[in-house]
Amino acid sequence: KEFIEKQYTGYTISGAASDPLCQGGDAIDVAVTKPGAPNLSLIFKQDGSFVQQEEDVPMKTAPDKVRDAITAKYADYKAGDQIEKLQLADKTVQYLVDLTKGTTTKEVIFSKEGAIVCEH
Repeated sequence: KEFIEKQYTGYTISGAASDPLCQGGDAIDVAVTKPGAPNLSLIFKQDGSFVQQEEDVPMKTAPDKVRDAITAKYADYKAGDQIEKLQLADKTVQYLVDLTKGTTTKEVIFSKEGAIVCEH
C-alpha cells in the first residue's frame, strides 16, 4: 500500500489476486484505478518487492518488431486486439500477448525488439 501511495498518487486499489510470474515464482497482481487514467495492474513478489506495471493497450500500438515476431514465430496462433505493455521495475518495457490455437493458449512476453523473453 505504501509503494502505491507514493508511486501511484491518486490511484486506489480495486482488487488483488495471486498471479504466477511467467519465469516462475508466485506474485501478487494488484489492480489499481484512478479516474481519467488507464487501469493498471501492479505486480509484486511475495516479499512485497515491485516487479512491473501492466497496462492493456491496443495491439496496433505495439512496436512493429513485436507484431512481426508474433506473425513470424506464431503464425498458426491468433492474437487478440489487446496486448499488455509491461514496464519493469528498472523501466525496461516489454509486451505480453495471449495467443490461442484451438484450445491451446500461450502467454508470451517479448522485448520491444521482438525477442521472446518468456513463453508460458
